[in-house]
Amino acid sequence: MASDDSSDDEYWGSYTRTPQENFSIPSLGQARSEPWPGGRESEAAQLVGKEFFGGCSLSTTCSQDATEMETDATVSVDSQTFKLHNLLGFGSFGSVWMASCTASGRIIALKEVQSSSNEGMEAAMLEAKRLRALRELIQDDRACAALPYLVCAGTVLTSTGYRTLLAMEHIPGAPLQQALEAGQLCAHKLHPMAQAFRVAATMLGQISAAMCHVSSRFFHRDVNSHNILVQVMTGQLSFGLIDFGLAVDSEIWRAGGWRMAGAAGDGRYWTISSWLLFSRGTDALSADQDLQSEYANFIDLHSAGLSVLQTLAVLSKDGPLVPTCKEEEAAFLTMEHLGEVWKQYWCHASACWQQVLDAFNSDARNEIKVKLAEEMVHDTFAAYFVRLRVALEQALASFRCLPDTSGGSRVLGGPKLACGVLEALLIMISTGRPWRGQAGWKEVGQLLSEEKTGIASDASV
Repeated sequence: MASDDSSDDEYWGSYTRTPQENFSIPSLGQARSEPWPGGRESEAAQLVGKEFFGGCSLSTTCSQDATEMETDATVSVDSQTFKLHNLLGFGSFGSVWMASCTASGRIIALKEVQSSSNEGMEAAMLEAKRLRALRELIQDDRACAALPYLVCAGTVLTSTGYRTLLAMEHIPGAPLQQALEAGQLCAHKLHPMAQAFRVAATMLGQISAAMCHVSSRFFHRDVNSHNILVQVMTGQLSFGLIDFGLAVDSEIWRAGGWRMAGAAGDGRYWTISSWLLFSRGTDALSADQDLQSEYANFIDLHSAGLSVLQTLAVLSKDGPLVPTCKEEEAAFLTMEHLGEVWKQYWCHASACWQQVLDAFNSDARNEIKVKLAEEMVHDTFAAYFVRLRVALEQALASFRCLPDTSGGSRVLGGPKLACGVLEALLIMISTGRPWRGQAGWKEVGQLLSEEKTGIASDASV
């Protein structure tokens, strides 16, 4: 039976960039009479007093009116003034704008969060503290994916509630999903499959380097192809990770803090344990030690792994299957099979998640949870993840049989890079059982090191 615990309302989270949504940009003149969507206010009320984060303070002022967020508007945050240029994104929690500092000309991303309650304002304060802490975690690691460090933040109390503004370093690039759909990551000089592995390796290297630091303090909880950005500059790829609005203290989370917050983010990238928690509640998850461990430790690793596999499947699917030897033919066939299994998973996950979104929009949250619980949705996802892992293992075995000469396969290049990517994905994509031991972000990064693969993994376009 599905749990009626409302803590898992948070699943709506930061799912803000899909075509299905029909949100309008909220006006500062409109009061928010309803609870903040996604339950983030209630989570903040529980966690603010637990010293999850430190090292950041927000300026707070009182005003009856606030500047509208629109192109060419000028807004003040703390002691700095910014001019708005264009809207980068919006959703149930507010909007994000590209802006520039009027004094220095520095380009930043300015996030507005509106709330009718003190709890909602405190939730925005938590996000500001997370972003400030990122700077302390990563001082100067150029191998890392870019992160949205906090510049300044401030809260204004208006006649309709709170308006919190977070000025962050602007991470250039497009969402990974958008870049894949637009064909921005293809390379004409390489076979599409070879390029797919190079892009995946670059992405894995940069994301794992950042997450090795970030995971010591936070779980992001919403790593997916909408929050991973990619920029093509002088032929090289640079990745970034944005939207820490759902992040939590990793130490407290592992120690049982996960019980205070529901499944969050985009369900297409969820673990088995996330689906169990959403459909049946904390008691059901607590009763399964393996899945509880998965949820308490590996949600970011798993969702990042699915994002990388998505990239690999999309980029390699259009390549001509013209092998030059029997070993290449086996590699092509196993990758073709992996792509088909991924397609089947993605269709299922998208359809299932669409049911959740439709239920949310029609105020049928409890009904969809009951339906998914009766269907044993978590078991269905478990079966798909087992199939994905089997397909990954078959692909890995075939690439290990490719010629290991200086040139490797004439079509696919050296096999070591591909093997590193596939081994990393086998660490990351979870079936909810303790097969991975203590492997994590560090081990993923080591698999993609130049020392391990024999070549630099930086992809070019």
